[in-house]
Amino acid sequence: MGSHLSSCFFCSPSPRIARCRLSTESSGATYTVTRATRTAVFAKELTREAIFDALRHRRNYAVSNARIVLNFKIDGHEMGKEFETAGQLRIAVQVRGTGIIKEVAIVRNGLVYYTLSPGKEQVNFELVDDSFETSAYYYLRVIQADKDEHGNFSYAWSSPIWVRSRKR
Repeated sequence: MGSHLSSCFFCSPSPRIARCRLSTESSGATYTVTRATRTAVFAKELTREAIFDALRHRRNYAVSNARIVLNFKIDGHEMGKEFETAGQLRIAVQVRGTGIIKEVAIVRNGLVYYTLSPGKEQVNFELVDDSFETSAYYYLRVIQADKDEHGNFSYAWSSPIWVRSRKR
């Protein structure tokens, strides 16, 4: 994805294990959920300072299972940014999966604004949100068709981008 100004590094390479205790009146059950979850950061270099700078400025996203690479911008503003605009929003999406991408969704204010089912490993597209009015947050959600040993799909979620309308 050549348009990145910085490199994407994956942190937390080991799987996280969550233990949950379920109980009923007569008996309880314990189960373990294992998912390889990672945080990807857009850092200028692979140093502690650069990685923490990227995290502070929300230039990151989360993935589970596969190492999906994504880039999400609105009017040229990266994930994690807040900005004002006076017009329509141009949304740019780049996704590189490790398998077939089942779904790419742009979420606006908690609701799916746009969805695409590409059926291929790489997806690049742009669209214009001409219905934007006052303020909104957007994020990208990606579902890859492969499944882990527990039957869970691979996911990626971008950091949000917050947009406010500039008074005209």
